[in-house]
Amino acid sequence: MTQDSSDLLPYMEILMPAIKNSLFDSVPEIRASSAKAIGSLSRGLGISNSEDLHTWLMGHLHAEGLTSAERSGAAQGFAEMISVHGAAYFDQNISTIISKASDKSPAIREAFRGVMVFLPTSYDLFVDQLPTLVPIMIEGLADEEDAVRKISMRNVKICIKQFAKNSPMQLVNPVKIMMFNEDYRVRHSASQLIYQLVKELENDIVKAQPKYVDMDTKHEILSSMFILKYDTVEKVHSQASQIWKNVVDNQLMILRQVIKPLISMTFKLIISNDYEL
Repeated sequence: MTQDSSDLLPYMEILMPAIKNSLFDSVPEIRASSAKAIGSLSRGLGISNSEDLHTWLMGHLHAEGLTSAERSGAAQGFAEMISVHGAAYFDQNISTIISKASDKSPAIREAFRGVMVFLPTSYDLFVDQLPTLVPIMIEGLADEEDAVRKISMRNVKICIKQFAKNSPMQLVNPVKIMMFNEDYRVRHSASQLIYQLVKELENDIVKAQPKYVDMDTKHEILSSMFILKYDTVEKVHSQASQIWKNVVDNQLMILRQVIKPLISMTFKLIISNDYEL
């Protein structure tokens, strides 16, 4: 790619229509290639010459009535574009994404949470964003719209898959907190996510000397998993019971290890104001 933006400008009228059209293709691989091309072109053009492209992508992210392919393509293209101009430009745009993730419009919430799906692979420094973005992703699990809940779940799963072993606590802590959220849908999703984390961390929490988490965290995760087995909502406790069976071979031994944190957590829940738990 040329380092001089003036070399690219004469060709933009020829290149961009085809790239934009491919960005909304029904085939994910074609959308991904088009999004990569947008990022590369934007890097070559520079920020000032990419303003029209930025405006065009933002317009589609705000649009109602898009197909899932169009919304996904716009999200992926936007993710690639904001990832190629350095930390300051990324931070400026991530603030907008965070704000729009709670927009009153379900379509806009879904679109901008969709951008987060692609950021872990498009932005080299995304791991630094985990403390800020993972709680926001998890908040989406309580959204009233099923499509928003699904994209939020996908967000967290991607982060777990990519960063669990290198940054375990940045993922364990927010997921663990959400296991006792007042919304049963969040508790249900959080128990799935903690199970995925456990698997990604090679069942670390049932080992005598865990490798990826400290002993207190190990005990807290196991205690939380055990308590959810007795959730008042059948969907939650059924899933939690199955997960417990999948993870724990020797229940008596594990309960002996975690009895103190288990009692402490139980009493905190009993005296809390959340009567659903």
